[in-house]
Amino acid sequence: MDLMVHIYRYVIINLSNIFNVFSDPPISNQSRRHFGAARRNYHEPHEHFDLGPMNAICPYCGALHWMEEKLSDSSKSPPHFGMCCDDGKVQLPLLRAPARELQDLLQGEDAQCREFREKIRQYNMALAFTSLGANVDLTVNDPRHHGRSGWVFQIQGQLYHRSGALTAPDGTPPRYAQLYFYDLHVALQQRMHRNSNLREDTMCTLQRLIT
Repeated sequence: MDLMVHIYRYVIINLSNIFNVFSDPPISNQSRRHFGAARRNYHEPHEHFDLGPMNAICPYCGALHWMEEKLSDSSKSPPHFGMCCDDGKVQLPLLRAPARELQDLLQGEDAQCREFREKIRQYNMALAFTSLGANVDLTVNDPRHHGRSGWVFQIQGQLYHRSGALTAPDGTPPRYAQLYFYDLHVALQQRMHRNSNLREDTMCTLQRLIT
């Protein structure tokens, strides 16, 4: 209803301006400078809409919701939702706990664990099957231009993965998926040769867990 009122007022204002143009005698340019524009710009008023905090918890899966997302026939205490687990109808099994050694690396507080978490992306790439292809924009992490903040991985254009042959050509050291066809000791040597700043004991543990 409010929108129709605004439209009606807008039409009336513009029609009255049109009639004034045809009914009033023409005025000189000098006189025009003393009058404002005949038509006024119309701006639709913006109404503030707030859903409040997302603190309504699904009693079945624990997902967070806004209270307005509850099912239409649900009360507020307790609220029931259909967007997460369909009000308890969908039940997914819990993920298996990771290997103890990996869990220690992720949660431990010694020097080895902290180093692993700081360089976890490099460990991931060292053990990857394929290489990453992208035009990486490193300027976004330059503190001289953007200040100090969280590390950002920004690319320009397409992101793709390059997969080579399963065996390395003669005279070329193996890498990526090719390393999984070699003895663990040889594979470890090659990975450490390309990532000399990483810890060999950590690389050995990760390599053993996934092979």
